[in-house]
Amino acid sequence: MAEEFTADELKLAPCKYEYLDHTADVQLHAWGQNLQEAFEQCGIAMFGYMTELDSVEIKQSAEIEAEVSLG
Repeated sequence: MAEEFTADELKLAPCKYEYLDHTADVQLHAWGQNLQEAFEQCGIAMFGYMTELDSVEIKQSAEIEAEVSLG
């Protein structure tokens, strides 16, 4: 079952990433005003590398959380 999204939720964030040449695969360079936005841009960049973003229809979403322990 597809989720329902508002028009604002269906808008992609402004592009703050670029693809860089790499001999083995692809290298992504993404940035943002904070770490969360930079990670969001990495996700968009990676998905954009695998597909044409304009041809993708958003039907569902998922929230991803991660924690790190330094020590």
